[in-house]
Amino acid sequence: MAGIMIPAVCEHVSCRQEKEQAAQRLTEAQNTLCSRNTALEGVIKHWEFLYGLLDKHTRVLAEKNKHWEVNWPKHENMLNTRIQHRDGVIKGLTEANKTLSRENSELVGIEQSWQDQIRQRDAAIVRLNKEKEFLFQKLAVTTKKYNVLKVESLNILAEKPEMSQMVLQEKKQCPESKIGTSDKRNEEDKKSPAEKFRKDMAEKKESWASLTKLIKEKLQKIEDKNTHLEEMPTKVLPEKQESLAEEVNLKSEVLKLEEKVTEDSAVKQHSVETVVVTELKQEETSTKDLVDKPNCSEMKVTMMIEVKEMEDNLANEDHSCETEELEDERKYLEEFPYLPTTGARQVVLQDQESRQEDKLSLAAAVRRVVKERKYEIKKQEESTKDLVRKPNSWEMKVTPMEMKVTEVGDNLANKDQSCESKVKKGENEEKDQESYPT
Repeated sequence: MAGIMIPAVCEHVSCRQEKEQAAQRLTEAQNTLCSRNTALEGVIKHWEFLYGLLDKHTRVLAEKNKHWEVNWPKHENMLNTRIQHRDGVIKGLTEANKTLSRENSELVGIEQSWQDQIRQRDAAIVRLNKEKEFLFQKLAVTTKKYNVLKVESLNILAEKPEMSQMVLQEKKQCPESKIGTSDKRNEEDKKSPAEKFRKDMAEKKESWASLTKLIKEKLQKIEDKNTHLEEMPTKVLPEKQESLAEEVNLKSEVLKLEEKVTEDSAVKQHSVETVVVTELKQEETSTKDLVDKPNCSEMKVTMMIEVKEMEDNLANEDHSCETEELEDERKYLEEFPYLPTTGARQVVLQDQESRQEDKLSLAAAVRRVVKERKYEIKKQEESTKDLVRKPNSWEMKVTPMEMKVTEVGDNLANKDQSCESKVKKGENEEKDQESYPT
């Protein structure tokens, strides 16, 4: 029995151990499941939080999208205005760059002229230094000759003591005695060779003294000239810089005036072109009416009235232009009273006179065109019979007015070029006067 019970006990023990191990495993599995459940709950909460954030972001993005859709036209307009502003700034800078390049070229020419003047002055200084050295050498030679002659005269006087005593006595005598005995001395001079020699020596001394004085004066003049040439750059350069600044300002003002003149001429040319175009239209209508109705005296009367009205309008425009020109001149003189009366002021006045001449010539050209139109109207009146007989011949007989417009434009362009050449000549004369001072 004991041998039979032992394996049953062993099995029971093994089963109990297995149950205990299974219970431990179950507890461990339950613990792991609980921990996983808690982790899953945390993950679920985290994802719910993230979904909430996504909803918020989608709402914010939708609001921003609406805001951008509403404000995009304004923003686009603002960008376009900025682009236009930048384009204007770029154009202004390019124009300023062009003007600066022109001024730079002008300043380069002025600098070259100054360099030429400096070279000329340097050459003059070298020449004067050579003259100075030559005069010093000449002075040394003359002093040597003078000393030799002095020694010779002293030797002659030493050889002849009578002559030396006579000289000493004459020196000791009073001026009154000299005046009283002048006739006797003259006679003695004529007779005695010693007195002749003395006179010759005195004359030579005076001549040598005058020569040395002249040499010293010439040397002093040369030194003064050298000092003046050395001091010239320090004194003249600031004055020249100021004059150059004034020239630049005056050139800018002259350019503004030229722009005004070109604008006025363009306006006048446009007015002439419009007048000519209206006249062409009137010609076409009048010719068609003449072809349809050969005996139309009313059309002639209306054409003459229109021509008179055009002349009156041109006269009124000329008078208004003259008054505006006078007002502009008065304002210009009030704005720039500091301009000098010579040089640049003359250039400005010449420019104003040329503008007036251009306007008067333009008005004369318009009047000439009107007179030619009258003459053409008369020709058309004379050729109405031919137009009635040959209705297609009026196209060949009407003169092209575009050629007249081009002629008027060419005349205005030539006058503008002549004005510019006058202004440039005045500026060149001023530069020459300032670059070569007396």
